[in-house]
Amino acid sequence: MRVRTKGVIGLTLLAAVAAIFATWHLNREQVVDYPNGLQIRWMGITTGTNGFEYGSPGERFLNTLKLIPAKGLTFGGLKFQRPRQLTPFDNDAAVTAWIHVRLPVGGPLYDFGYYWTGARVIAENGTRKIENAAPRPYVTSRDEVVLAIPLRAFPRDSAKVHLRILPPPGNSNDPPWKTNRVEERWTDFQFRNPDFREHARWPRQEAPVTNQVQDISVVLTSAAVGLESWVRFQLSEPGWYLAECRVRDDEGNLSLWNGTMQPGTNQAAVRFNFPLETNRVWKVEPVFVRLKEYPGSRPQEFRTGDLRTVELRAAAPEVEMIDEQQTKYLCHFDGREIRVRRESGDDRPHLFIKSAVEAGKAVSFEGGYWSGRTFGPKVQIWSTTAKATNVTVTFVCPKVVRMEFYVVGR
Repeated sequence: MRVRTKGVIGLTLLAAVAAIFATWHLNREQVVDYPNGLQIRWMGITTGTNGFEYGSPGERFLNTLKLIPAKGLTFGGLKFQRPRQLTPFDNDAAVTAWIHVRLPVGGPLYDFGYYWTGARVIAENGTRKIENAAPRPYVTSRDEVVLAIPLRAFPRDSAKVHLRILPPPGNSNDPPWKTNRVEERWTDFQFRNPDFREHARWPRQEAPVTNQVQDISVVLTSAAVGLESWVRFQLSEPGWYLAECRVRDDEGNLSLWNGTMQPGTNQAAVRFNFPLETNRVWKVEPVFVRLKEYPGSRPQEFRTGDLRTVELRAAAPEVEMIDEQQTKYLCHFDGREIRVRRESGDDRPHLFIKSAVEAGKAVSFEGGYWSGRTFGPKVQIWSTTAKATNVTVTFVCPKVVRMEFYVVGR
């Protein structure tokens, strides 16, 4: 029986070796070496929120068969560990690409902070090119880095997509005559499109485009791509703040705003770092909140009708709250955090805490930030440094207007 068991394990490991060779054979062209020693290796893609198994092909194969114990497996001098599960940074990206970077010995130095600073990413199919945010470092060691590349936008009408990456030159402190800096050369990796889509048939309208919801009228005056890409609005009345804005194209590609401004009393604008393609229909979804400006902690002015008061007990079930627009919210308190979500839908709550008291004493809450996917349910969160058990909270629930515009990006 023991001999048979060893034979089974041996055959399995031989199969693992074969899998390693096959994977190497298939991916041997998916490695780019630079003259200074920098190497970029393609590892694969994941879709949606699915994690990536970081390990050798043999480890991934054996782990699929559940043959690697928690402490690892040693066979014939080879040691196999369970692959590490890497979770995508961006839950809104349809596809996340994964690359492995081996750093050159002796420089240049690179800045791996929130992004691989200075790197560029373009997804293309030969005729269409869409730029995305730089790769984000996930696993970093002294001479190797694993990076995730969230692809919010790419040519989805193509069976295959080319992912081109331009490494930064580096931040070497060596003299300029030393040849350890990276030449400006794009890598080119190719993957099969897992999210093939045809164009949606949206109305094709040129700016300006007007929309009206209840008693507010808004004109989208321009959607322009340039050195800085802006979408601009003209409002029929003052006292409204542009709180957020999303832009999608007719393939489902997504561009997220990175800043808003109020250039005039009745004007609002939103800026995008990585715009979508021009001459295509964009679906622009702004959210306007009835406030003169977005407050850091609480609004300076509010309407009495916007106030709602609820009593929250630590660890008790969620408490229902309904605002003037009949939007229903569910509030929960665990003694440290207040979490509020809409009962239905994916939109953000835009609430503010006017006051909170416990046994007649004021309780200070900070935050009001959001957690959740761009196209998924969201929770607004406040926290307190002093633990509480029973607080009476008065929220400001300003009026919120959500709109949709269909416009051709220029």
